[in-house]
Amino acid sequence: MNCGEDICEEAKFTDVIVKDGREVKCPPHKEAIGRAGWGLLHTIAAHYPDAPDDECKDKHARFLKAFAKVYPCRSCGQHFQYMMKGDPPRLENRKEISEWTCRMHNGVNEMLNKTVLPCELSLLDLRWRLGNAPCTSFINSVG
Repeated sequence: MNCGEDICEEAKFTDVIVKDGREVKCPPHKEAIGRAGWGLLHTIAAHYPDAPDDECKDKHARFLKAFAKVYPCRSCGQHFQYMMKGDPPRLENRKEISEWTCRMHNGVNEMLNKTVLPCELSLLDLRWRLGNAPCTSFINSVG
């Protein structure tokens, strides 16, 4: 999908180019920004409180609105704003915001003909909060 913005142009380069024997990092392209953005949103949801107070809910609601407005791909950000109007963020607890984030991600994946993943909290926790081996063995050995 090309939105007509420079950020949406297909990547003409990889993340890192080797020139004269040294690595040169290139700016992230649309797909890399999308992966990073979803990773951030899922990770924030995974660490959201189980019983947030009103101030916490308000901060997260404002963050999600701002995130959509400053996202580098304006049409993607506008689409996310539209999605949030149809299905506002569920901020009552960690389970609700984690599952909501997954549903939003799946909605974008469906539109892009990508894989849709299950939105069960236990599976989301394994991916975004607890981790599987070898992540868990490394995390548990630190300290």
